[in-house]
Amino acid sequence: MGFYQSETTFDLGEMSVENLFITDFMPSASGTYVKVYLMGLMLSKSSTDGLRMTQKGLASLLNLPIQDVLDAWVYWEKQGIVKLIKTDPGDEPDVEFISVRELYIQSNFTSKMEKPISKPNTKRQTPYKKLYDSVEKVIGQTLSYTLYRDIGDFYDNYYPDATIITKAFEITYKERNIRDIKAVRNLLNKWLELDLKDLTAIETYIKNTNTRYSMYKDVLKTLGIPYRLANEAEMECIDRWLDDYEFSLDTILDLIKAFALKTNSLNFNFLENRFKNLYDQGIKSYSDFTKLESKDKNKPKPNTHKRNQHIVEKHRSYSEEELEALLLNKKE
Repeated sequence: MGFYQSETTFDLGEMSVENLFITDFMPSASGTYVKVYLMGLMLSKSSTDGLRMTQKGLASLLNLPIQDVLDAWVYWEKQGIVKLIKTDPGDEPDVEFISVRELYIQSNFTSKMEKPISKPNTKRQTPYKKLYDSVEKVIGQTLSYTLYRDIGDFYDNYYPDATIITKAFEITYKERNIRDIKAVRNLLNKWLELDLKDLTAIETYIKNTNTRYSMYKDVLKTLGIPYRLANEAEMECIDRWLDDYEFSLDTILDLIKAFALKTNSLNFNFLENRFKNLYDQGIKSYSDFTKLESKDKNKPKPNTHKRNQHIVEKHRSYSEEELEALLLNKKE
């Protein structure tokens, strides 16, 4: 396979694009952002004096929403290869294109007085590119345009740390097998709500959470439903039994087994009532429960049924005089 250029008959102009842009920046950017960059670059190289293009005009030229064009310039500015310049607060910014080669040299070479020149890193990595590459490895597929935008949003508005965002994808896509970007966003939101600021705090939380999730699974398995995860209401019940009522997991499982022998309608409402009742009685362990049960069995049960008023006489032997008296009474 090869790539060749045919000879041209007409010269309608051409534009040079730095190879480093194509190799290092273009692969990790969305197609829309690349279109905006290239069209803007062409306009910046135009020989027409005083040519100015509004952002709205550029959007119309590319047949794109104006917001996509504005987002693209913000993205490229964060990559460090353009600079947005505003002369007046109300005016649209001018776009200054920065040489990618110059950025490459500045980031890979230093003065001999400071550091010996080593072999340059030909694959310049930006925070975004590292993040995109690591997420692609986790999910096992090339990122779509939507995923590019969402992941960039996570980095800009959630955690400016590629390792944390990658961790969220690992948990959602691999461990929980939920291949949905919304689940990743919900997980990141939860970490922010819990004020987990770094990967160490997040991993500690995950370890504790995994332990609790294992407990949820054990309870459901004992109830005969091992094929699904506990829902939110069920998790709240189990948390209450563990934290508020202070039952150990072994006690909970043993009590559930004991309750199952006495009823066919074993559900969370029933269990909540029973556990609450035991907690109110000061029962803390399964042994306490068995002692309570044995006491209840030994208590005399009140007989609520009226005794039969008929007296049944036991078999007995009668004398001849007694038998004769009985016969006389019957005849009378």
